[in-house]
Amino acid sequence: MAFGQRSSQSATQFGPNTKVYFVSIKEKDLPQPFFEIKQKVGEKYEVVPGGAVADQLKFLGGDLVDIRNKVFKYEGKDIESVSATFVDKVKDEAYITTLSHGYLGWNIMNSLSALKTYNGIEIGLYQSKPKDGKPKGFNSAAVRQGPTGSLIYGKFKNEELPKIPKIQVGKDVHSDKTAMIAFWTAQMEELSKIVKAANPAGAATSGNTVGTSAAAHEEPAQGGDEGDPLAPPF
Repeated sequence: MAFGQRSSQSATQFGPNTKVYFVSIKEKDLPQPFFEIKQKVGEKYEVVPGGAVADQLKFLGGDLVDIRNKVFKYEGKDIESVSATFVDKVKDEAYITTLSHGYLGWNIMNSLSALKTYNGIEIGLYQSKPKDGKPKGFNSAAVRQGPTGSLIYGKFKNEELPKIPKIQVGKDVHSDKTAMIAFWTAQMEELSKIVKAANPAGAATSGNTVGTSAAAHEEPAQGGDEGDPLAPPF
């Protein structure tokens, strides 16, 4: 689908003229989460017209052709994340999407893990309604599939997931996401194998993109917004 609007999707792999976009989810200090869309121009990654947070892009999708764990450097630290590639045959576009390890990213990973097929997927971002007298809801995502937009619920219930304890580090208290990150890293490793089997040509290694090799379209290091790891269950 074209980013920012609902659209029909169909299967494809990267083609010789495929436009490749790099997508991250921005949510920190925002009223609700949005997709930010960038494209590589020379050696730089630039936000495309209509692809900035200010444009409030809430929908993105296509056919899931590749998903893998990634580690990148951000402010001198190794940051674990997940890279999911969606393609739209009609638009001849590919969206390499970074999912951070946090409530919002895990929400999406949980739904993707429940898929039986990988065509016609749409991810919509929103903020849930406030509950229990709280002033605001939590940033979340809804994964839908097919022409009727069937909602895909998460594969795992909250009680099946690792706990996120709070730990004392000096005078500060932090949420320890170690076990949760390890859990989703393992799940995405398994999902990667399934998606690759469903797309044997390999989206990330087939063909050229916009006149250059796919390797030239490495993802930019994105700090991303990790969301609230102690948000309500999926």
